[in-house]
Amino acid sequence: MNGSLVVDEVNDPAKDQVQDEFSKGSYCSELYEEVYRAKVSLCDRLGVQEDNDIETIMSNLTLIGRHLSMKMFDYGMDEAQKEAKTHI
Repeated sequence: MNGSLVVDEVNDPAKDQVQDEFSKGSYCSELYEEVYRAKVSLCDRLGVQEDNDIETIMSNLTLIGRHLSMKMFDYGMDEAQKEAKTHI
């Protein structure tokens, strides 16, 4: 969902159901673009090309989002496996 999946390397037929939520024009793409513009604006106000604190904030929020997404996926898989076992 975050665009890091190399779809060609996945053999599962369900891969076509997973959409890149960061594709051009998507909700996440628009939000990320707004964050990027705010970063540029802050750097302009600070009079710097880049700022380590801003980069840390952006990077860590991205990592938090990825971590939470993977946890939700894992929980969903666990529930699906439990459900499958009860219907055997």
